[in-house]
Amino acid sequence: MLFAQFPDRLGLKSGIVSAIQDFKTDRNVENLDIQPRIGWALSLYAEWHAAQRDRLVIELQLIQKGMIDHTIKQGEEELISNLVYYLSLPVFVGTTRDAGFLHFYWLVGPRVDILIKYQTPYQSFYREFSRVGLGGELAAGLEIELPHNRYVTLELRKGYDFTSAYRAGSYSVKNEYHGLVMGLGIEF
Repeated sequence: MLFAQFPDRLGLKSGIVSAIQDFKTDRNVENLDIQPRIGWALSLYAEWHAAQRDRLVIELQLIQKGMIDHTIKQGEEELISNLVYYLSLPVFVGTTRDAGFLHFYWLVGPRVDILIKYQTPYQSFYREFSRVGLGGELAAGLEIELPHNRYVTLELRKGYDFTSAYRAGSYSVKNEYHGLVMGLGIEF
């Protein structure tokens, strides 16, 4: 019944993310120095209110993930940027606490990621990444009610892969990120 109706709210969110790739192996990899990579996220969202405080949110998100590989070659330090673009579809459920025109909320849910592009000097490695992955996401935010049924949001996010983006023998890679996004929505 919930999806039989037009969304209660539509909007746009954008922000910055700090992404890293979690490398796991049973081998000793002392020379692996991975650092977070700063990127961006942009999403369109639709929101339904199942009750006064409960919500269902579906997003279509373009997000940059990856990592920085800190390497030393021939005595020289080198930072190698590994950028991976995903089209993500997070589906959240959550609840809201009201304080006048301020609304505090949390959201949690699964996410499907589709790998669409990568930019890296390690082409052969990233070519072997899974094209589709599953993950989860948690968000906590503050929403400010504006005139004319408009809303501004500020949201903290944490995302982590459930499935490996890459797996070969005992070696696996999973994506994770932290993000800060702002949004603008209109309620109907």
